[in-house]
Amino acid sequence: MYCRDGGLSARPPNPRETPGGLSSGCAGLGGAGVGQEYEGKQEESSPETLGVTQGNASGCSMATGMALQSKRRMFRFLLVMMLAAAAFAGDALYELSGRLVPEERALVLVFGATAPFEAETESDDNGRFRFRNLRAGAYTIAVRIPGRGEARQTAEIGPGTADSSRRVFLTLQFKESDFVFNDMVRRRNSVSTKQLAIPEKAMREYQEARKDLEKHDVESAVKRLEHAVELAPQFADAWNNLGTIAYQTQQYDRAEKCFRAAL
Repeated sequence: MYCRDGGLSARPPNPRETPGGLSSGCAGLGGAGVGQEYEGKQEESSPETLGVTQGNASGCSMATGMALQSKRRMFRFLLVMMLAAAAFAGDALYELSGRLVPEERALVLVFGATAPFEAETESDDNGRFRFRNLRAGAYTIAVRIPGRGEARQTAEIGPGTADSSRRVFLTLQFKESDFVFNDMVRRRNSVSTKQLAIPEKAMREYQEARKDLEKHDVESAVKRLEHAVELAPQFADAWNNLGTIAYQTQQYDRAEKCFRAAL
């Protein structure tokens, strides 16, 4: 209940109705003193209320700024993760396994068709073979069998041909007419006087270069091959590898010179 015009009222007093802020009927309870005190408190509290309001506004502004900073940090984090995922996908490595039909032992080689890469292995008695750490791309698979020659087949390695574990499986079934004797096969099955004249150190450099190519270390492979032909200018296989790498990296003038040196 509220004091109003000397009586009690259920409606709260309106400070505009009396100068003191409360009606004169409250004199019995302190009257003007209470009214003045009420008004004084209102006047004294106004600056504090304003300060609180300003403080709340400042706090809201600070909270908004912190929220924006947090969102920016989250955006940068997601961007970095997306770029890392893209880079990881680009460098994904695959496994190539296969089987020869009919089943027999053979030397199986894999060459990068568009990028420098070379690896070799031997199939087992069941004609099975496997290569690891292949990047996505086109490859040439060569199968060399003593007395029959070499047969080749191209294969695409990547998300479109691999299973969920990044494995690609091939069945290689060659006809007798698919095998040919090329110069490389002849050189591998015979030792020429030029080959005998190649220093052992140059041969080691050549073998190490092939290992570098299998590890995708093209720069190291080129240095070793260049050293090999420096030690043995007649080293045709090393010149041929240098020419292939130059061609695949679009250094066509250098590729031509290397291929001519291999002749």
